[in-house]
Amino acid sequence: MHFGIDEAYAVAVARPLSAGYLDHPPAVFWLSALGEWLWGDRVPLLVRLPFMLLFGATTWLMARTGDHLFGEPAGFWSAVVLNATGMLGITGGTWVLPDGPLLVGSALCAWGSARACVPRDGDTSALRWWAVAGTGAAVAALSKYHAIFLPAGIMAYLLTTPKAHRLLLTPGPWVAALVALVGAAPAVWWNATHDWASFRFQGARALPAGGWTPAPLLEAVGGQLGYLLPWVAPVIAWGVWRTVRDTPSAGHRLLVWMGGLPVLVFTGVALGGRRVLPHWTALGYLLLSPVVGAQLARAQRAGARWPVRWGARSLTATAVLALLLVSAVRTGWATGGRLPDPTLEALGWDEVADSLVAMRTGAGRPLAYVATVHWMQGGKLGAALGASLPVVVVAEDRRHFRFRPSPALARSDTGALVRLAPRDGAPLEPWSIAPFSGVLRLPDLAIRRRGSTVARVERYLVTGWTPPPREVFSAPR
Repeated sequence: MHFGIDEAYAVAVARPLSAGYLDHPPAVFWLSALGEWLWGDRVPLLVRLPFMLLFGATTWLMARTGDHLFGEPAGFWSAVVLNATGMLGITGGTWVLPDGPLLVGSALCAWGSARACVPRDGDTSALRWWAVAGTGAAVAALSKYHAIFLPAGIMAYLLTTPKAHRLLLTPGPWVAALVALVGAAPAVWWNATHDWASFRFQGARALPAGGWTPAPLLEAVGGQLGYLLPWVAPVIAWGVWRTVRDTPSAGHRLLVWMGGLPVLVFTGVALGGRRVLPHWTALGYLLLSPVVGAQLARAQRAGARWPVRWGARSLTATAVLALLLVSAVRTGWATGGRLPDPTLEALGWDEVADSLVAMRTGAGRPLAYVATVHWMQGGKLGAALGASLPVVVVAEDRRHFRFRPSPALARSDTGALVRLAPRDGAPLEPWSIAPFSGVLRLPDLAIRRRGSTVARVERYLVTGWTPPPREVFSAPR
């Protein structure tokens, strides 16, 4: 399957490398650039490969965490749970998203903190495990701002668990905090030199919307159930409820605090009327997987047979769902060619890019750049074009395209302005052609699937582009 919208955007803006990016800390962009550098191309499977390998490590780390806290069967079941969920096993485990490095860093942090906070008899290496926890938090901080929930959850555990607060008098937690700050340093430095743009952009998404309606809350809860998958979500809810209802052990308390905070906070944001994307809670469900695994192991020890049946059927159903998703994107069978068709977002723009590259090298007025009217379309173009042509976005909301260096062009240079043709045939908005002194309509380009045209891209020859001045960032409404 080709890159989705967010994946293509991450690949497109990864170069040139930066200490920070508007949307997230740099890990996802660095990893996508690494995949491209390793293989010399932007083949989706190869660019995704580092993220798949990271999720393999995530699975192992969460299994080890469950094994340490609750026994080996619990570790096995925690691996089953996190691989059976859609938001972890499918998207977080394979796609070019910040969730990949976030999850592996969080899993490393959970493993280290579990060994440090709940040591086994004879284990005297607490300081080393605190350093491991801090390293995991540093990786998570390099990946997504959600990493703040890791130290928050650990601190909540230390303050609320009997005798655990004594650990704050040892150097371990403070060593972990210092190591974690190293991971946060690149994003902090980039923000400090860019008007705190990323912090303000992400912070604005969590502010109350100004008027309460039930829709965001229903969407947040329903979205989480859907992303977890209907055959997995009830078992997760059952496992967490059983844990909280009973007298939880120190290990249970640690993971419930670490995993419960992001789920509760983001659901609480929806209570304020702000739309919350369901996958924002993925970190929480990852950290809760050993807790659910412990309950499944407990039920199995009591003689119940349903955990084995549920695990086998859930993993099979999730794998089948992934295959259906890929086949729907590649063939379009789910919509039969009818619109709206969300699978179009996962089609590549390779043919469009090939046509634009041909214009660059063909006779007449060769292209010096390509412009488009939306950051999503800029991502699709950038992922397809690679280094062939610079891509600029002419829109108020340009995301990280706003912070990329403008190509060194003369006003006489010729470019192409492209946009995905709207279904209603609306003409170009005045703001989209304002930066150009000349605009000439050219024949449309086609996006094809299995030989059939499924969407069209409008193409214009433009001249006299005036780059926007360097401005102070303002979060888009």
